[in-house]
Amino acid sequence: MSVTMNKNTTFRVIPVKTGTQAFKIMFFLISLQAYAKPYTLMLDPAGDARSTGRLIDDVFERSLTLSCAQQLKQELEENIPGLQVVVTRAAGETIEPLQNAHFANRLGVDFFVRIQVFQEHAARDTISIYTVSWGDECAVRTGDMSFVSYDKAHLKNFDRTKTLASGLHAAYTKLVPGSCIGVFAIPCTPLLGITAPALCIEVGLTVKNSWPLHIKNMNIALTELIRTARV
Repeated sequence: MSVTMNKNTTFRVIPVKTGTQAFKIMFFLISLQAYAKPYTLMLDPAGDARSTGRLIDDVFERSLTLSCAQQLKQELEENIPGLQVVVTRAAGETIEPLQNAHFANRLGVDFFVRIQVFQEHAARDTISIYTVSWGDECAVRTGDMSFVSYDKAHLKNFDRTKTLASGLHAAYTKLVPGSCIGVFAIPCTPLLGITAPALCIEVGLTVKNSWPLHIKNMNIALTELIRTARV
C-alpha cells in the first residue's frame, strides 16, 4: 500500500509477518502527522504598484523583489514536501498598511520573510537580516500573549524569531563567507503586527544581474532553516 501526500512525498507501507508490524505502523502514523499540516511560508517582496522602491542600475526594487519571490516560491516548494509558500502581492497590486500582517495572522503562517534589495556601492554584494525590536522586549513581555497591540505582536514568537535569525545568519555565513553583515533588531515597519516569526532579508546588489545567485543562496539557506524548524 502506498499513500501519496503530494507530488513529492509518497509513504509506502509493506505488510510484514513479524512482531515489528505495530512499530512500522506507529512510525508511519508519526511521519504522516508530521506532514499532515503544511508548513506555510509567506514571502513579502518589497514595493507595490504605488511604491517603486529603490533603483538598482535601471530597475526598480519592486520588480526585482517580486521576481525573486516568485522564483523562490517555485524552488522551495519543489525542495520541501508539504511546504506552502504564499507571496503577498502580484504585479500591479497595492498593499495597504498592516495588510500583510492581517493576512499572515489570519492565515496562521509559520514563517514570514520580507525581501528587500538596494544598490550596493561597496566592492561586493551584502546581506543583512532584520527583526522587529523596540529595545524594551525584556520589560514588556508577559506570560499571556493572547491579546497584544500590533506593535507588540512580534513578542509572541520573539524567541523563535531570534533562533531563526541566528540560523539564517549561520547558513549565509557558510554559503557566502563575509557577505552577511549580521542580524539587526530594529523597528522594522514591514514586520510590525505579525505574530509569526518574521525576518527581513535585505540584499545589497552591486549590479542588478547578480540577483539570480541570491535566489540560489536564499533557497539553500531557507530550505535548511525550514527543515530544521519542522523537526
